[in-house]
Amino acid sequence: MLILGGGIIGLEMGTVYSTLGARALPEGIEVTFASAEEGGTAPAPQVYDLVLQAMGRTPNGKKIAADKAGVAVTDRGFINVDIQMRTKVPRIFAIGDIVGQPMLAHKAVHEAHGHGKILGGGMVSTHAGDMIGEIALAIEMGADAVDIGKTIHPHPTLGESIGMAAEIAHGSCTDLPPSKN
Repeated sequence: MLILGGGIIGLEMGTVYSTLGARALPEGIEVTFASAEEGGTAPAPQVYDLVLQAMGRTPNGKKIAADKAGVAVTDRGFINVDIQMRTKVPRIFAIGDIVGQPMLAHKAVHEAHGHGKILGGGMVSTHAGDMIGEIALAIEMGADAVDIGKTIHPHPTLGESIGMAAEIAHGSCTDLPPSKN
């Protein structure tokens, strides 16, 4: 199997396909390589049963028109951020591949854990409009899950679900049975 691209994804996929049994066959795809050096001798053609193209990822900052929101986008499509992942527009943050190398999914997850502040919220409920104000206030105040969890929420109400969600997020919820392993 020929893997075009020597990045992390190419290595991971090569390992997966090798484990699954990918092997070169005499009647496979013949590939001719060019010499890396000017005037150099190119290696002899090689035969592969599979070719995996694992290169060519590009950031999409321009494609999503981030500049229309005032966010600075580089010529290559990356979004500029500071050490706290803030763009030049207040309250707009960016993480992951779009902010630069390394372009790895688990890097984005790590970046999203930066500081613990509430950055947004989503609800699905017939009464979401009655409850979303608490999340908006938490964002405006720079609150975190501990702040929301320590706020008294009347019982029994739908609003107490916000407090419970915050308690679950920071590990202090006493109203749930212990999880089974």
